[in-house]
Amino acid sequence: MIAKKIPKNAHIADNYKELAHYIAAAKEAGEKLDRFWIANCGAGENKDDLDLALVEIEAVRRLKPDVKDKSYHMIVSFRPGEKDRLSDQDLKDIAETYAGALGFSGHQYVAGTHINTDNFHMHIAFNRVHPETLQLVTPYRDFKILDRVSRQLEKKYGLFVDNGMAQRKDNSAKLSPSARDYESQTWQESFQNHVLGHRKEILKQTAEAKTWQDLHDVLSEYDIKIKKRGNGFVLLGPDGQGMKASALDRSMSKAALEKKLGTFKPPLEEQRATPEKQTRPKRRYKRRPTLRHPAMPPLWRKYLGTQKLTPAPHTTLLSRSLSNWKLFLVSEAYRDPLAAVFLIAHQEMLHLVFGEDRPTPVTKLANPALTAWKEAGHWAKAKSLKWLSETRSTGRGCRMDDEGNLLVPFRDRNGHLQVVRLYSPDGKSLDIGNERAHTLVHLIDPRKQIDKGPVIFTADYADAVKIHDATRRPVIVLADPNDMRQVLKEHQRRYPDSTAIIADPAIPRQPNVPIVSLPDQDDATDIRRAFAEATDDKAFIVWDTCSDWAKPKNSAWLKATGLRGYGVKLTAKGDIAVPLRDKSGRVENVMLIDKQGRQSLVLKSPSDQVQMHRIDPQKRGDKDTLIIARDYADAAALHKATNCPVMIPARPRRTGRLWPATCARGTTTPKSWSRSAQQSSPTTQKKQQGWAWRLCARR
Repeated sequence: MIAKKIPKNAHIADNYKELAHYIAAAKEAGEKLDRFWIANCGAGENKDDLDLALVEIEAVRRLKPDVKDKSYHMIVSFRPGEKDRLSDQDLKDIAETYAGALGFSGHQYVAGTHINTDNFHMHIAFNRVHPETLQLVTPYRDFKILDRVSRQLEKKYGLFVDNGMAQRKDNSAKLSPSARDYESQTWQESFQNHVLGHRKEILKQTAEAKTWQDLHDVLSEYDIKIKKRGNGFVLLGPDGQGMKASALDRSMSKAALEKKLGTFKPPLEEQRATPEKQTRPKRRYKRRPTLRHPAMPPLWRKYLGTQKLTPAPHTTLLSRSLSNWKLFLVSEAYRDPLAAVFLIAHQEMLHLVFGEDRPTPVTKLANPALTAWKEAGHWAKAKSLKWLSETRSTGRGCRMDDEGNLLVPFRDRNGHLQVVRLYSPDGKSLDIGNERAHTLVHLIDPRKQIDKGPVIFTADYADAVKIHDATRRPVIVLADPNDMRQVLKEHQRRYPDSTAIIADPAIPRQPNVPIVSLPDQDDATDIRRAFAEATDDKAFIVWDTCSDWAKPKNSAWLKATGLRGYGVKLTAKGDIAVPLRDKSGRVENVMLIDKQGRQSLVLKSPSDQVQMHRIDPQKRGDKDTLIIARDYADAAALHKATNCPVMIPARPRRTGRLWPATCARGTTTPKSWSRSAQQSSPTTQKKQQGWAWRLCARR
């Protein structure tokens, strides 16, 4: 929440009655008034009592005839979505807390909440004259009081924390309202932002300037000119944008500079009749987008290229849409999906571009969500979220803001962002955006498998992350579990080859859709086991049903060949099950070896995936020579003879391309090795061991 005093216009007389009626404006177009109350007046507390209360307040104010300004008007802005979290009593307590902190305890005031803008906000108008003591209160350094109380109230009511004075790292200058307007209307970095970005360097060099020409030379290195305007100085950029020099630092004010350097003098090139060629600035001011993303440069270059081809002045709607990065994205939204991703625009502008009969991807109701998504420019990573740090897929397509909140985007069936769900570090959640929209979902599908096979549905993002991490299947998170019927219908229409699975008891049952309950523990193996049958996870089912580890005592094939069982199990039929894992150690396939030594794979091994079984009981990893064997029999014999780590790939023909970083590679062994390894003499085994080392060195 942000609280600030609304300064009074010096040219307009104090009129408390008009201010109170503005706060209590009737419900008109836009539904301006939400809640209203009056405090510390004998006339009453409701809107119906306002006229009588104003007579009472005016009577108190007339007892101080010599004071012209007797009103204190302040506004408290809340984040989108916090309106429904605050009751009438909560809002009254918030107003009373501000009153006490400012010294207005017992003072008469009128308060009301408005919903006619994107942000829910509250107006409070205090009568500075106390009704009993007639003391006139003037809060001292009220901006600090308002900031401190706002932080306290955020913690008390569980609201999201806004950046206040306590959160600022330094006393650096802020953007002016005009610069903020420029950036919000164009989505391009303002000149003032460019100047403030080099603030420390500029001030360090200007402090060493001895003459006006020295100052001009320093500023020209940053593409800045200083001019005299009115009663002060302004800093100007190459495109005409400007800012007050004192906004950079007090040392750049007119009084401070003229005291140090004397009367203002323009640069020498302006004084001469034939100006010399100016040197190229070291830090030029260039147009660049305020929102950065790795995928944005090609689109930005296209925007700059179209601008070079656009004649000036911009007279047509199309040409005007190319004069501004924000409007350019609007014009590209239906041609380039990437532009639609970066698009944040008002509904009116989209109607101007696409016409009233075309559906717009973004509405006014979604603007808060899009704004929050834009401001949180950091992509979420698993390591940055402690509450989901054990998962590898945390943050798929999500962002984080400066307070550490996770932002999960929910999109409609056309892929347009409508709502952002914020998860705070303490587990609380808040929806921002178009809450009226239905069938909103968030998709976790990095492998692009949604068009075929099982797809899992849930309404809990934390569960969705854990399920995807365990099953590697696409997971759809529903913003509202009651939308399951419509979401499922649309999903089946788009992807007829996929099957649905429900994994959340909050989602209503659907005909012919299986329901899987999550285990009590968050162990990835337990979650995968719960979904194995529904997702047809054949490799895991085969491996999980093997209860005994394979040994020469219980395996006829191992006993006949004289081999040991290294990390392999025995199936119910007596076959050897060799787990084939990916680079993360997850079982992705199983190699079966029957009693005659014939081997087969449970699943067809994809050519683009690394699946292998590694024999390395001493956990040597890559510190020793790695041998790549043709099959399990060769691998077991090689490991026994050399004690080196041995790898059995699912596709031995391509082993040379799978692990290019290994120390050495072997591909085959003598045919008689695996059969005679256990039966040969120590001398023969020594010779075979030496042969294996030479093979590794030669490879």
